[in-house]
Amino acid sequence: MDASREELQALNEELTASNEQLNQSNEDLSDANVRLQENIAQLAMQSRVLLSGAVMTLFLDRELKLRWFTPTMRDVLPLAPGDIGRSVADLVPRFQDKDFYTDINHVIKTSEVREAIVGNDEGRSFLRKTYPYMNEMGLVAGVAITFADITTDRTRAEVALRRNQSWLSAQKEAFQAAMNGGSLDTSLGILIRSLVDQAHDERRCAFYIAEGNVLHHVVGMPDSYARCVDGFRISPESLACGLAVAT
Repeated sequence: MDASREELQALNEELTASNEQLNQSNEDLSDANVRLQENIAQLAMQSRVLLSGAVMTLFLDRELKLRWFTPTMRDVLPLAPGDIGRSVADLVPRFQDKDFYTDINHVIKTSEVREAIVGNDEGRSFLRKTYPYMNEMGLVAGVAITFADITTDRTRAEVALRRNQSWLSAQKEAFQAAMNGGSLDTSLGILIRSLVDQAHDERRCAFYIAEGNVLHHVVGMPDSYARCVDGFRISPESLACGLAVAT
């Protein structure tokens, strides 16, 4: 009976230890389930963002076969759900990009990100980026390609560049006129024409010189206006125009 009692006590201790381990396992499983649910929710949110049309993305495996793409990718590639599993080389892009396939192969081999600015026949411009897609082992498992519409930004940049080039050209022409002995109104008139031409509206531009508290028109306004302004005395009692010019 004593031996049986000791054996029973030993079994009870083992059972208690097993229950503690089971409780700990249940807690670990519960924590893992919470993390899993959080990951699922995060993946669902990411999927909704990608599928919302805000992002143009496609994924290729190491064999360069199409695995997944967002609906907006149809703006640059003729894609359909049945294209999943097709080689990207079978697809005909709707944009001009001579390095498209070359960059994909380069990323697969080197894991280096490649990017380029491409355009389509409709006049839209895109920033194309090609990334390596890494697996859990840190190895390249495929390629991710994104397109961002930069049509508006690029148009603004081109307009600004043309304006800068026009203004620099006008400055050069004005400087050369002055170096060749041209009058002040000739040189400044070149700058005025450049400014007015770039404005594309009805605004006017003029140069004045203030000698002491007297204003003198140089160039820019019609003669009838210039005669009225020339010799205008600048003082606190002057009209708003005079105060503005003085400021």
